[in-house]
Amino acid sequence: EDEDVSNIAALVILPPSVLINCTMFGMHFSKSAFDGWVKQPSPCCGAAAVAGAWNSLQKLHRRSTKAFSHMNVVQTYCELFESLIQKKMGSFSRKLGSPIDQLLVDIETKAHALGKQIGGKKGTALTKKILRKIMTEIAKCQWNKKLDFDLSNNIPSRSAEECILELFELDGVKFESSSSSMDEKDDVELDLSSENEESDIDEDNNFVAEKKHTKKGSNNLSSKKKSSDWDWLTDLYEVVKNISGLRKLQQERPSTASVGNWAVLKVLEMLSEEAVYKDESYQSVTARLFMGKKTRTTKSSSNGKMDCVISSQDSEEEITVQWNKLRSCFANPNEVLIFHLKNHYALIFALREWTEMGTSHTTIVKRELLTARKGQRPTAWVSFEEARETMIGWSGYKMIAVTLSTS
Repeated sequence: EDEDVSNIAALVILPPSVLINCTMFGMHFSKSAFDGWVKQPSPCCGAAAVAGAWNSLQKLHRRSTKAFSHMNVVQTYCELFESLIQKKMGSFSRKLGSPIDQLLVDIETKAHALGKQIGGKKGTALTKKILRKIMTEIAKCQWNKKLDFDLSNNIPSRSAEECILELFELDGVKFESSSSSMDEKDDVELDLSSENEESDIDEDNNFVAEKKHTKKGSNNLSSKKKSSDWDWLTDLYEVVKNISGLRKLQQERPSTASVGNWAVLKVLEMLSEEAVYKDESYQSVTARLFMGKKTRTTKSSSNGKMDCVISSQDSEEEITVQWNKLRSCFANPNEVLIFHLKNHYALIFALREWTEMGTSHTTIVKRELLTARKGQRPTAWVSFEEARETMIGWSGYKMIAVTLSTS
């Protein structure tokens, strides 16, 4: 199948039956985006859309030997996740007071016994609820050992399992002498936050990015009066989830399900630095959040964060200003837009706007953008109204502007 759109005009211009009733019609399209988009052979939209954006800005056709494919981006995502995992493991180990490499092996072994796995598909994935059950079992096994051996706090090197038991005991959890095998009755409740699985998803991404803990005082376990001073289960789950994300990226058919806006921005920075270093014919790019719902950490462009903040309370005049900002960005030959729509990333290939006469001589304004709901081929005209509703519906859905450096 030919990847090129044979008749761009037929795709971007309104059908004659609609056009004949217009009082005004305007359109922008990006030939470089039509040329640069790449095929998405697996659930890797977060990589294919980034490759398409890169090719578009470098003015490269997807068939060019210098063009990026989804696999170029997947490899960079893997490097990002590997770095993030090591950083999070190191942080957790320091707070716990013991390395956690063997602990992660034990977690995976026990997960397999329950029919779960790190990086598994829906239904078999290791959830936070199952992780809590596994950690309860590990602590319980360690408590049973403590009955038979004098595990003194003076031992210079404690295992991660001993440290986990101490966390449970600091929270006042009492174990009873019994079999250590897991079953449905093992349901020790912990006073830990983020019980809801949805709360583990960061507002601006699909998987948890690096976060700074702002609580005062030392994070070292030995200084704690209660483990609840440190939300260790959430921290451990972040390690597990990023390992899961890496494994999905490393599959034969790579998946970017674990990739969010934070990773798209970071991987574009990494790609740019590496590509320009290796080949001076490439030009560097930068990326930023362009349009979306305001969050606790989102600021307007005057503070250098996001160009266009939208909300359900916007007036028609404000929506018009937002559209004009979108059109201005799109019309810039040194910028390309990636749309994070529902469960998908894709380029924006074209914009169009027209007016029709409504009843009582009122003017109806209609605005649309051309993107892809599945794959990366430009096929779906989405109304600006729907795009706004999507972004307002969840703060993770946003538009990302990728800019070519002109310096």
